[in-house]
Amino acid sequence: MRMVIIAMLPAFAGSVWFFGWRALMLVGLSVASAIVFDALSQKLFGRKVTITDGSAVITGMLLAFNLPPGEALTVVATPDFARPTVPYATYLPPAAYESGQAGQFWVTRPRLFLYQLDTAGAPQAR
Repeated sequence: MRMVIIAMLPAFAGSVWFFGWRALMLVGLSVASAIVFDALSQKLFGRKVTITDGSAVITGMLLAFNLPPGEALTVVATPDFARPTVPYATYLPPAAYESGQAGQFWVTRPRLFLYQLDTAGAPQAR
């Protein structure tokens, strides 16, 4: 994983060179949040915390490379009508000639409990 991170460093340097401090802030925030949420989710599900392998850093960098640095971004829960087609997350860029350039990032909440007990105590699929 470290070799992949090293291979992405020229793209990171180019983004900071062309887009300035906002790109640096976007990559830093994306990487930091990916590491924190990776560790929290692994701890929540009782798994061994493996943030030192670098996979969360790669995820954060790839997410930051796909977001425009000068755009306002709103993170919202995926609407119910789109959940069958958006399993995890998607980015919706603003229209080309829209006056307020604001994109949306839809995030689908995970189903923590796949089975729900009915009144008799038998499991039912949700």
